[in-house]
Amino acid sequence: MKSSLHNQLFALGQPHKKAERRGGRRIVPNEQTVALLRTEDNPEIATALVRNLSAKGVAVLAQRNYPLGTMVHVLFINASHTFSLAAKIEIARSKREGSQLYLIAGSFSQPLQHEQIVPLIV
Repeated sequence: MKSSLHNQLFALGQPHKKAERRGGRRIVPNEQTVALLRTEDNPEIATALVRNLSAKGVAVLAQRNYPLGTMVHVLFINASHTFSLAAKIEIARSKREGSQLYLIAGSFSQPLQHEQIVPLIV
């Protein structure tokens, strides 16, 4: 009984690990990777910078907010402008960052392959 109480109290003092929401490891690009965003119903293009990405999703700092569940067409362009990748994401998270930017995160409609990720992060 005493050891059970000890274990419960010991567990309370331990820091809790945040549960990872994403299915893959997040990778932060070494250089600024640009993302151009647009939706089906609004042809106006918004510019964003990739904060991090994985094979299953991406987080960007965007000039515009998007409602949760919105499907967004994304064109990624690496820093040296030698590679681009078109993808589609479903917005899963949207949060204001500062006065004019939004942290937008979403999952890809089709997971990215390793060969598609590497040019965007180096």
